[in-house]
This record gives sequence, structure tokens and C-alpha cells, in this order.
Amino acid sequence: MVGVEVIDLQCPECERVFSSLNLRDATHQLRAHLTTRMNPRHSYTPADLKELGKEAQLDFDTARAKI
Repeated sequence: MVGVEVIDLQCPECERVFSSLNLRDATHQLRAHLTTRMNPRHSYTPADLKELGKEAQLDFDTARAKI
């Protein structure tokens, strides 16, 4: 589709990719995935998310807000 930009964020712990038309939604999806506790690699704490946010330039705090 011409003129449509899709944001793709890959999980740093696995192969899953979260896609959306806006960064806030994709970040929210990734945040939810990283805090599922389905295994130790997906048990991110708020401090872990803050550090990843700095590294990847993502705002996980805003992603907590209702979309």
C-alpha cells in the first residue's frame, strides 16, 4: 500500500515481530509480550523495560497508557 508505513518491532528474546501502523501500539504489544513470564527470557521488570527503552529509543511508559 502506497504511503502506509508499518512499524515492526522484533522481540529481543525471540523471533516474534510486533507490527502496527503506529509506534505506540507496536511498543505496547512488545511490552505485553516481554512481561508474559512464559519463560525467564520473557520476564522483564520495569527496570529491564526502561533499559531496553533507552537502547532501542522506545517509550514503554507511554505504552502503558490506554490506547
